[in-house]
Amino acid sequence: MNHWNAENTSWSRLIIGMRLTSLGNHNRTSCWQWADGTAMDFTDWNPDPSRRYPTTPSKCGVVAMWKDDDRWTVTTCSMDVPLLCKYTPLNPEDSR
Repeated sequence: MNHWNAENTSWSRLIIGMRLTSLGNHNRTSCWQWADGTAMDFTDWNPDPSRRYPTTPSKCGVVAMWKDDDRWTVTTCSMDVPLLCKYTPLNPEDSR
């Protein structure tokens, strides 16, 4: 499983999903996990406070990659979006 690499610029218009494991601090990496259940190893939160601290409790999040604003954002779990849950490169060189 290749998780999000901050230097990966080969994807555009993509959303990667994750979920909150508890109702704890949204900004702590240890509170989030990938859709496959593994722990988060990177976060880059959206600087807009309304996207980091929603008014309603949210247990899901995404990194939306477009318009040069590739940042983690909390969202409702009922939002329908296309998700990349897992990516395995065909060429091992692509995972660097």
